Amino acid sequence: MNRAITKLDLFKMMHRSFYIQAVWNFERLQNLGFLFTVVPMIKRLYPKGPARIEALQRHLEFFNTHPYTASFVVGVTTSMEEKMANQPGTVKPEDIRSIKAIMSGPLAAIGDAFFWASLRPFSALIGILMILTLDGNAKLIGPVFFLFFFNFFGLYIRFGGLAKGYMLGTGVVDILKKFDTQDLITVINLLGLIGLGVLLMLYAADFNLWQNIIFFSTLLMAYGLIRKKVYTNILIYGVLAWGVLLYYLNINF
Repeated sequence: MNRAITKLDLFKMMHRSFYIQAVWNFERLQNLGFLFTVVPMIKRLYPKGPARIEALQRHLEFFNTHPYTASFVVGVTTSMEEKMANQPGTVKPEDIRSIKAIMSGPLAAIGDAFFWASLRPFSALIGILMILTLDGNAKLIGPVFFLFFFNFFGLYIRFGGLAKGYMLGTGVVDILKKFDTQDLITVINLLGLIGLGVLLMLYAADFNLWQNIIFFSTLLMAYGLIRKKVYTNILIYGVLAWGVLLYYLNINF
């Protein structure tokens, strides 16, 4: 009996992928969340019995990647499971385990660099600029922009990644290899630096000469410490101590 994945199954998995880290654990990280995501696929392909139990156990193994780009792995896995269920011998369980392991590492690096290190700070920075430059209720555009702009890309990857992964199967790996995210990250970071420069100019516009000297000297010192890879805790406590010192010196910003 040929069992095909339906659009409803894909939609259910897309919805469930939002909870991939809900039961994160220190032993196997996202394994329970991944299994929860693919349960509709397993129920569709395997009737109750040993085959379904084996499939459930197969996806209880270690898994960890970026929660957004995990959708590509879910899609490819679904495609391979469908082939294995309907065309015995074409795909082996070891093949599915391998592709999950092969894809999860690079996708984690791409997701962390793009979403966490570039897109999220950039979206927040533009939102802050809007709050500082707009008047009255128009300031609300800032947080709305941040939520919409950042989540647009997140949702696109979650839904589009699963669909592409399912349609193309392992062929999606070749597409991901050709797609150079580094150029996109570089552009976003450059725009972010420009926005940060504008933000600093707006913030320092009302300072007197000595306040500007202290402000920009502090920024340069912090930048130098970050470049030297000083521990984050030292930076945090250093900023607190510096703020207390400026307060007792009656230097306010």
